[in-house]
Amino acid sequence: MNKVNIVKKVILSLSILMNIELLAQDQLDMTVLFDYFDSTVTIYVDGDEIVIEGDGVPSHYSPYFVETYSQTNNGMYYWHDNDGDGVNDLWMQTPSDMNLNPNRIAQQNYEFRIPLYPEINLDGPTDTFLGPIGVSINGVPFFNEYESPTQTVTNQVIQSFDPGNGHPAPQGNYHYHFPPESLMTVTEDNFLGFAGDGFPVYGPKNPDGNNVQTLDAFHGEYGPTPDFPDSIYHYHTNYTQPYIIGAFAGTLGTGFGGGGGGGGGGNPPDCNDVPPGMPCCGDGTCGGPETETNCPADCATAIEPTIVVNEFLALNDACCTDPNGEYDDYIELYNYGNESVNIGGYVITDNIGNYDNYHQIPIGNDSTIVQPGEIIVLWADKDSEQGVLHLEIKLSGSGEQVALFMPDSTTVVDTLSYGEQTVDVSYGRYPNGSDTWQQMNPTPGASNTEELFTVDSNIIPNSYKLYPAYPNPFNPETTISYDLPEQTFVDITIYDIMGKKVCTIVNVLQSAGHKSIIWNAKDDYGIAVSAGLYIFQVQAGDFIQTKKMILVK
Repeated sequence: MNKVNIVKKVILSLSILMNIELLAQDQLDMTVLFDYFDSTVTIYVDGDEIVIEGDGVPSHYSPYFVETYSQTNNGMYYWHDNDGDGVNDLWMQTPSDMNLNPNRIAQQNYEFRIPLYPEINLDGPTDTFLGPIGVSINGVPFFNEYESPTQTVTNQVIQSFDPGNGHPAPQGNYHYHFPPESLMTVTEDNFLGFAGDGFPVYGPKNPDGNNVQTLDAFHGEYGPTPDFPDSIYHYHTNYTQPYIIGAFAGTLGTGFGGGGGGGGGGNPPDCNDVPPGMPCCGDGTCGGPETETNCPADCATAIEPTIVVNEFLALNDACCTDPNGEYDDYIELYNYGNESVNIGGYVITDNIGNYDNYHQIPIGNDSTIVQPGEIIVLWADKDSEQGVLHLEIKLSGSGEQVALFMPDSTTVVDTLSYGEQTVDVSYGRYPNGSDTWQQMNPTPGASNTEELFTVDSNIIPNSYKLYPAYPNPFNPETTISYDLPEQTFVDITIYDIMGKKVCTIVNVLQSAGHKSIIWNAKDDYGIAVSAGLYIFQVQAGDFIQTKKMILVK
C-alpha cells in the first residue's frame, strides 16, 4: 500500500472515530431523495438496495447532441424532435470558447445498485476508478478526475465540457468529471446524486451558503444537509481535485466502473475484458488510476493497432464509383496484423487539431471489421447518411494531411501527408502495407498493383504540364514527370525552402512528348541533402511552373 493511501485511511479512521456515536443512530430513510430524480430515471428499492435505471442522457441543452437526424448515423446517437422542426430539441450552438470533441451523446442502458442503508466501511476507503463512480439525479454518471489511467483531466479536456460541465466518451456515454452546473440551478447546496457507495453527493456549499471547509480527504463530511437536518455522512463537489469524490467511504454497490459499463455487474472484470487504457482489475481489486507500476501483473495495456492507410484517391473524376454509383474520393485501409480489427469508433480527419472536422466511424456494425490481410474502403464524400463507411470529410486534390486515431481521438493509428494529386490517379503502398508509396492505377478494395501510373510517351501532349513528384514524401529518390507539346529547351532546378539553388537536373533541348527524370536527393556536387521541404521548377520556353516535395529520412 502506498503512503498516500495509508494517509487517506488514517484520516478517514479519525473521522469515523469522532462521529461513531452519531452514526449509531437509526437507519436513515434514503428514499426521501427519490423525488429529486428526473422523470426519465427509474429509481426503486429492491431488498436492501436502491436500484437506479437510466439512459444516461442529460436533461439540459448541449452541443454534443446531434442537430439533425441525418447526423445520427442511422439512430446511433440520441435524437428527439417533439416539435417537428427538424432540429434536436436538446441541441445547442457550440459556445465560442468551447473545445468541442468529435463524440456525440448516445443512449446507454445503465442499472446502478447502491446500499439502501449506506455505512462507513471500517476496513478503509476504496479508491475510485475510471468509468461511473456515481449517478446524478438526471441519470448521467459521475466520473472521477482522471481522463486516463495515468492522467488527470487537462485544460484541453476541461475546455471540452459543455455548459452543464459534461461531455461524452467515444461510445457516446455522457458523464460529469466536474460538479454538474446544470443541476445547481437554484442553490449550490442541493442534492446532486448518489456516490457508488450509497452516500449522497451535494453541491459545494453547506446550507448556510458558505463553501465547506471541513471536508475529509475524500470530499466527505458528517453533518446536516437540506434533506437530513440531523446530519448524515455525505460528499460535496468541489472545483479542486478530486472534483466529485476522492474515494468511497462506504461499500461500493454494483454497476460502476469499467469505463462506463453499468448493467449491474458488480464483480471487477478480468483484465482481458477491459478496453485498452481502462483500469486493470484482473486481480479482483479495482483501484485507480492503476498503472504498470502499481499493478504490474494485470495492467491493461494499449493494443498496438495494425491498420494503415494503404491507398487513396483525392481527385476521382471518372475512375471508380461507390456502391451508390457516385465518383467519390476514397481512403483504403489495410490490416497487416494477424488478428481482425474493428475500426468502429476510430476517428479520422483531414484537419488535425480542428475537432469540428473529426469524423468518428460508427460502431456496432460488422461492416467495420477488417480481417487479417484484408482491405476496407472508406468513402470521403461528406455523405455519412449513406452508410457507416461514408465519412464526413473530403480530400483535397491540392494536398493535405490525413490522420486516423483510436477512439480516444488522440492515439495515432496512421498519418499521411501528400501533395498535389493527378485526376483519376491514386497514391498507394506497394506491396500492401509497405513503406513504399507510388502513383498507380486505382484499385479500391483490391490489392495494390505494381503497375505505376504512366502516360504513353508516343502520344504528343497538346499542352505543357508538370505532374506531382512521386513518391512524395520520398526517400531516397523521386520521379519528376512533365509534358512537352513541342520541342523546346528544358531547365529543371531544385531549390531549398529558403530559395537557395540545390542543383540543376535537366538543362537540355528536348523533343515533344511525356518526359520524366529521377532526382536522387543530391546537390550539384553529389552530396546528399538533408531531410526537408524542397521546390522543383520546370522552365520550358515560356512555360514555368513549380511544385513541392518532401525528403524524409
